[in-house]
This record gives sequence, C-alpha cells and structure tokens, in this order.
Amino acid sequence: MKIAKKLITMALAVILLLPLTPKVQAENESAVAPYAQQMLQYYLTHQEDAKTDIDRLLYEMGAIDASQADAWRSIMSSWSYAHSEMELNAGVLPDGLPEDNSLCIVVLGYALASDGEMQRELVGRLNVALASAEKYPNAYILCTGGGTAADNKKVTEAGQMASWLRRKGIDDSRIIVENRSYSTSQNALYSYDILRNQYPQVTHLAMVTSDYHMSWGYMAFATKLALGTYVDLDPYMDIVSNAVYSTNSRKRNIHNEYNQIIKVAGLDDSSYYVGSVAKLTSLAVRGNLRYYVGDDLNLTVIAGYDNGYSRDVTAEALITDVEMRIPGTRTIQIQYEENGVSFNTTVDIELLYLEEGATHPSEPEVILVEEVTKEPALQKDKIPLTLLLILLALLVVAFWILSEKVKRAQRRRKRKRPQMNLQL
Repeated sequence: MKIAKKLITMALAVILLLPLTPKVQAENESAVAPYAQQMLQYYLTHQEDAKTDIDRLLYEMGAIDASQADAWRSIMSSWSYAHSEMELNAGVLPDGLPEDNSLCIVVLGYALASDGEMQRELVGRLNVALASAEKYPNAYILCTGGGTAADNKKVTEAGQMASWLRRKGIDDSRIIVENRSYSTSQNALYSYDILRNQYPQVTHLAMVTSDYHMSWGYMAFATKLALGTYVDLDPYMDIVSNAVYSTNSRKRNIHNEYNQIIKVAGLDDSSYYVGSVAKLTSLAVRGNLRYYVGDDLNLTVIAGYDNGYSRDVTAEALITDVEMRIPGTRTIQIQYEENGVSFNTTVDIELLYLEEGATHPSEPEVILVEEVTKEPALQKDKIPLTLLLILLALLVVAFWILSEKVKRAQRRRKRKRPQMNLQL
C-alpha cells in the first residue's frame, strides 16, 4: 500500500511538472526575441561592422537562455557567411561531399505555369540536381514546393519535379517529396520535419536552386537547423555545399535573407532602431610577462567600447611573432583595428632559462599590462578645421582693416569738401 501511495505521488509530481517545461520555454523565447530582432537589425543596417554589437547582444541573451544564444550565434554566423563569403557552385555539386545516404540534395521549387507545367527555371534547377545526383549516387533528392498552378490544382511543384527525375532514371527510393509549401520559409520548415521524422540517417544537406535565390534559401534552412539543434535538441544536421542554376544574377539580397530568418524563427517584423555601431575606445593586454625557454606566448587582447562593453579580440588582433627559444627581452607589437579605429601598443616580455633540476612553475605570474586608451586618429579631420579657423580669422582681420581704410577715406573726403557760405 505504501509503495502504491509513493508511486501515485511521484506520478502526480511528474504530471504537475510537465506543463511547466513548454511554459518556461515559451517565456524564454519571448524574452530573447527582442535581442534576436535587434541583432538582425544591426546586421541588416551595418553588416560586418556590427560584429561587436551582435556579440554583446548574444552575451546578454545567453544570460536568459544559453540554448537560444547558441542557436542565434549559429544563425548570425550563417548569415555573415551566406551574405559575404559563400561561394556558388554552378551546374553541379563539388567534390568531397559524403558518398553515402547521409547526404540529401534539397531542390527548391519554382512557381509552375498556370496549366501546371514546369517553367524553364525550374527545369534548369532540376538539371543541376540530376547532375549532382548522378555524381553522388547514394544521396537522397528532396523536392520541395506546393501547388502553384493557377488553373491546375491537381499538380504540385514537388510532384512535377519528382516525375521529371524518375523519367531521367533516378530510382524512386531516392526521391523525397515535400508538396505542401508555398514559400521558401515553408520549404525549410516542412522539409526539416520530413527529414527529422522519416530520414534520421540524413545529417548533411546540399542545396540546389537558382544563383540569385541561394543566399536566402540557405538562410531559411540554416535558421531552422540551428533552432532545431540548439533549442529543440534534435540530432545535428548541417548544410555542406550548394549547386546553382545560373541566371547570370548572383547579386545577394540582404532584405530577402532577413525576411527568411524572421519567418522561420517566428519573429514579428518589428523594426528596432539600432543607431550607429559601438566605437572602439580602448585596448588592454593581459598575460604573462615572464616566460621560460620553450613556453608558448600567453597574451589576451581585450577591446573596450563607448557603450561600456568589452570583448576578447585576441584572435582578430595582429600580434608579432617572437623567438621563444633564446633567453632575453622581447618586444611584442600588438595591433587592432575595427571600423576605422586602430590601436598599436607594445609589450616587453622576459625569456629565461629554466635552471637544471628546477620545477617549471605551474601558475606563472599573471600581470595586467597598463590599459591603452586613445581617441580615434582625427588628424586628417583636424588639419582642415584648423586651416578653416585661421582663414576665418584672417578674413575678420582683413574685413576690419578694409573697414578702417574706408572710414579714414571718408574722413579725408569730408575734410577736403569745400564749405558753402550762405549770405542772407
């Protein structure tokens, strides 16, 4: 009887706790949403110049929900890659991708003609997908797109694509159909659900679409993958490559990329005024000043900003390489530049021999090197301003001299003017 009571009590406790988990998750999502929207606005407005402000917002988000912060760190990194670095492979996927069925080639749809026939651009994408499927014969091919034919509601983009691939010799067991979506964001959401629930062996995606469409198609899928991995704790899946149908329009549209992130993440399209980016105002160097021959250099560079935020920029700073095998004093130069503001400083370190039989200190002395604080170099702006002030002063003096000359001339003319005698 006692055991039964204990089991009932435990069951009730579990039941009472179950509703709390979604509630807490929903509250966290609501709390981090403003941070996510501000990050997106910063990148939309300033692109790569906004890295410090994005880093600050990620740090603040992490204090609320570490999983959400990890997801958004991945999303923002993917956006930077998609918008500024991603190379497009024309015609076929590149070499070096997985050779087994962990790879899935995702072909994004394109609106059908009114009678349900595929338009030229969709056929172009399918030709790229076919060449890639033949190059990777064990990969799945996922066709995604719903019913977009105005006068033929019986057909879908994905259905037409799958039929075309079958006619070209692709085995039906390799073809996956997602035929409910009507937008790129829905392509990502519905395709993800199918792969996660029905094809757990798929861990790598290779995307196929038109050249101009790749960056925002990539962001739709990258956003869903990041949220699935870090927030929903789904098995890891990543985008490993791409292949594009060339339309000779490779220009990337940052607003379309932004819209896909907003839609897939379920954020409202509220605009946040973000203003200018954080301004670098200081540079601090922390680390060891005393080393023994063979040690590795241990210095950390910390950047400070006008909004009170600071961050580790060691990986981004330029630190001169020094010889660590010969004892003596070494001067290390450290340079860092961000958004047009640059700092240069030097640190002197001492390199010693470790005496024979002596024990290497496990915790070397750590010293805070004096913080370097400078204003941005404005000499180029100050020189014209100084000249302007000098010219203005000269103009004032010249005007005064000229006015004095005019007054003296008027007085001289007045003295020389003949006096008229009026006799009554």
